[in-house]
Amino acid sequence: MRIWFAAGIPKDSKGGVNMVMHAFSKNLKACGHDCRIIYSKRFSNYLLFAIRLLFLFIFAHKKPDFIIARSTDGFLCALFKRLLLLKTKVILHSHGWEEKAYEIEKKQKYFPYFPKSSLKAILFRFNLLKFTLYLSDFCLCGTLEEARWIKTKYKKYSKKIVCIPNGVYIKDLFIREWRNFQPLKFISVGSLTWKKNIIYTINIFHFIKMSRENAELHLIGCSYDNLIHFIDERLLKGIKAISFKLPEDMQKEYRECPYFISSSSYEGGRSLAILEAMANSCIVFVSPIPSSLEFIKNEENGIVLSLTDPAEDAEKILKVIDSPDLCEKISKKAYSFTLRHSWLRQSLRFERLLCSKF
Repeated sequence: MRIWFAAGIPKDSKGGVNMVMHAFSKNLKACGHDCRIIYSKRFSNYLLFAIRLLFLFIFAHKKPDFIIARSTDGFLCALFKRLLLLKTKVILHSHGWEEKAYEIEKKQKYFPYFPKSSLKAILFRFNLLKFTLYLSDFCLCGTLEEARWIKTKYKKYSKKIVCIPNGVYIKDLFIREWRNFQPLKFISVGSLTWKKNIIYTINIFHFIKMSRENAELHLIGCSYDNLIHFIDERLLKGIKAISFKLPEDMQKEYRECPYFISSSSYEGGRSLAILEAMANSCIVFVSPIPSSLEFIKNEENGIVLSLTDPAEDAEKILKVIDSPDLCEKISKKAYSFTLRHSWLRQSLRFERLLCSKF
């Protein structure tokens, strides 16, 4: 099969969308399929990218069998192939349904860095997304909960909705000694947005630091300069803010820091960072959002926090840390879980889905 993955993002993007496209493309290529990833040019918005993708489609010497495009990026290709009754199938790849995210956004407390949805997005992009769902052959979601949400809201398109969660690249089993960590190191990954809710993680760590002076937090995705604009500098004691890390350099961070904290208010798919931490035998402490609760079982392969009281959550974390037998059990089960959810296995599921629609 000839498969195009498309997203209106720069080629050098290190975000989750690019990582997911690369993982599926790499594994489908290994299965013998012809895969191509199409990115946006610089200074391009999503409408310009949709037009560019359409031109590539129209003038392609060999038309793809599938175009798997993020959000509304493939709506013009879907319209064109419908009008001309072409065999190519267009898949809407949802990395987070914008309407659903907006409903959650409205319930969040206001922070100075809060990136509210624009009026243009609410009036235009949301409707364009619905139109893309109508035109597409099917919609690929990253979580079961989100797939159910879309099926419930758009019942007449329910047969189009499928779910294949994100996978993870499996590393060798990393054995940790859980009885003595000096210093006590935590890691969190995410930018300064309401979705990642990094401020709550910092507040949790503040209470941990009050109890354990040797505690450190490696915060990947935020610069110290940005943080001090919004947070009392005293709360940043013990925090090492790293604005950027290459994906291939993250294993060292996970193996240096045995405890991973995610305070996300929303994830459009299963968090790649949580999965990577589990694959490196970390204890993951996660917020009780649907995408995480689909695969994190409390005190089995991770710990679910309340996300309502940072002092209470800090106390819960410390109790786990002070229980090395529990840590060892959780760590092993976390790693075992990732063995069953590798990118290869998820890609083979995706291949079976494509073959059934071919």
